[in-house]
Amino acid sequence: MRAALLAAALLAACSKPNPYYCAGAPMDNCTLLDSGSGSAGCTSDTQCPGQVCDIAMHACVMCTPDKAAACTATTPVCTNDACAPCTDDAQCASGVCRFDGSCDDESRVLYVGPTATGTTCARTDKCSLATSMMLLSVTKNVVHLDAGTYTDMILVTKDSALVGRGAVLSPANGAIVTISPGKSVALELLTLRLTSGSGNAIFLGTSAGITLLGTEVGGTQGIGISAPNGGSVTTSRSSIHDNLLGGISLGNTTTTSKIDMTNTLVYLNGGPAMSQNIGGIAIAGALAPGSRIDFDTIVDNGANNLASAHSGGIVCDIASFSITNSIIAHNTVGGSTTASNANTFGMCGVTTGDIVQPALDTLLFRDAGNRDYHLTTGSSAEGHATATSITIDIDGDHRPQGTGYDTGADELTP
Repeated sequence: MRAALLAAALLAACSKPNPYYCAGAPMDNCTLLDSGSGSAGCTSDTQCPGQVCDIAMHACVMCTPDKAAACTATTPVCTNDACAPCTDDAQCASGVCRFDGSCDDESRVLYVGPTATGTTCARTDKCSLATSMMLLSVTKNVVHLDAGTYTDMILVTKDSALVGRGAVLSPANGAIVTISPGKSVALELLTLRLTSGSGNAIFLGTSAGITLLGTEVGGTQGIGISAPNGGSVTTSRSSIHDNLLGGISLGNTTTTSKIDMTNTLVYLNGGPAMSQNIGGIAIAGALAPGSRIDFDTIVDNGANNLASAHSGGIVCDIASFSITNSIIAHNTVGGSTTASNANTFGMCGVTTGDIVQPALDTLLFRDAGNRDYHLTTGSSAEGHATATSITIDIDGDHRPQGTGYDTGADELTP
């Protein structure tokens, strides 16, 4: 009987409303909220330094739907009370989501459409890509391209950025993008493709700079990036492929250039049947401090010339420079994958985190025959790299995963 009465008393106590109940809090208990505002949680933003108060939850959070302005910079989107990068133009008031996840300011943007005929390049008066080039200025230095195909060959004469998810630059002939001497241009989330005619994809004037972010450069009859008089080449999470006369040609014997290439795929450039001397990458002259080639995949490229100063993979004759955490494999010179200079030539060093070899077999790419160079379980690249400041891969996946940092542009995800 005493046991029954005790059970009934406990049941009655548990049925009473709990004044400290907060759905979603640890053990649904308001007193366990990590708000720093007392035992009952927050009641105003002032109790949440650097954050805002979710009044309904009495919890300090990064943002709420009605306080989305708390999210700024490269995490401007409020999702589930947390700030996150934008991934789509529609998430930004300006309609411009940059590669780094930030929303650009409409006042800086020239708006472009494939068939637009406007004259001001305002958001309500979109213009052609050619018109936007003429209107670039210090204060209007971002060009946003709507999805679609653009057939303009463009000359960029101002420091600027071209941004366009789903935008394809594909003129009939000639260089797709030419950058004036001394100017710097960023190409974000674009595809550059020249399916007919001759010409390079990108040509840099003397001391010009190009930055590729999430951009594809491929299918030209010339060189993917040509900078014969030196300059600066930066690529991140990009691909350079199927350029008939080579992937990247940077500098000459009298120049000092800079290259910063991370999480980039360079494949199927050049070929043994052609008369070109460049396969994947050719760097001449000196490299400036801060240069790096880190976590890249350079495979299946070819140069025709068998001379020792050429290579199907990468030519880099700078004694003080080392390539790191990269795959350089199955490149050819004169059709040979086993020639001593098939993959590399020059004094640039390779490190323990690199994989340089004539065959792809041990790398276990998902489907190299169909240009899928993602790693699969058991690849010799798994856990082979060394830690650097690079913490993501070409797809934006976190590094490291599994057994450690993986060599090449891709980090194997379980």
